[in-house]
Parts: sequence; structure tokens; C-alpha cells
Amino acid sequence: MKKLLTVSLLLLCSGSVMAEKYMCIPEASGGLGYDKKSNSWSVSKFDTGRNYIVNVNDKDNPSYAATVTTLNETLPSYLCKEEPSVNALVCNSFLGQLNFSKGTLRFIESYMFGYVQGKDNKYNAPKVTVGSCSPYQDEASSVAAIGQ
Repeated sequence: MKKLLTVSLLLLCSGSVMAEKYMCIPEASGGLGYDKKSNSWSVSKFDTGRNYIVNVNDKDNPSYAATVTTLNETLPSYLCKEEPSVNALVCNSFLGQLNFSKGTLRFIESYMFGYVQGKDNKYNAPKVTVGSCSPYQDEASSVAAIGQ
């Protein structure tokens, strides 16, 4: 009886769209940094920053192909659309962009906002970050998959 119930549940769920999740870890980051002593901008290396979770087919945001959330946070940092011409997700926020490829499991993130505001400081530095991703299943996803 238990096997019949399991098979029935699998068949029932097979038609629904399942969310895919990826853990993305930055590997390198660089851009332009402001040097207060010389009062100038120059090429700089940056701390790689935060890890992200890419949630494809996020049931909480059905208008988007995916969302990108900083690890251990609840609100998405980026909202994504599928871009077939480059076989990637193109994800935007107010301050930047993150592109992710399920084919290569790589991402690139850019922050290009602060410099043009004229606030010359280390907090508004334009930067590009690259990294790699791997399939990810958190505890909540595991419980939800079993419960379906």
C-alpha cells in the first residue's frame, strides 16, 4: 500500500513544475576602487562577498523565471527572466545585474550604480564578481518534496 501511495504521488507531481535551486559561490571580484589619499579611482580587487541561492520556477514569484536570494535571507536580491539567445537567466535589481547559466553553472554579477552619483568612497565602487554554482537542496525543499 505504501509503494502504491508513493507511486501515485510521484505520478501526480510529475506534471507540475518543480523548482530547481542552485548555490552560487563567488570566486573573484574586481573593479574600480576609490583611494582617499590620492583622491582618485584605480583598478582594485574586492572581497568576493555573499553566497546566493538561484531559485528557478520560484512558486512565490511566478511572474519571473527565477529569483536570486542572498544565502540566509528571505527576500530576493534579483528577479530573473529567461534569455534564450544567450541560454542564461538575466537577473536584475535596482543596483545591478546577475547572469546565470544552467549549462555552465557559472554566474557573473555587476554593480555599476555608485560611481555616477559622484560619491567618491569605497562603498560606491563599481565592481564585477564571478563564480560557480552547484545544484542545491535545502531542508525545506527536501521536506516539501517528500510531502508532495
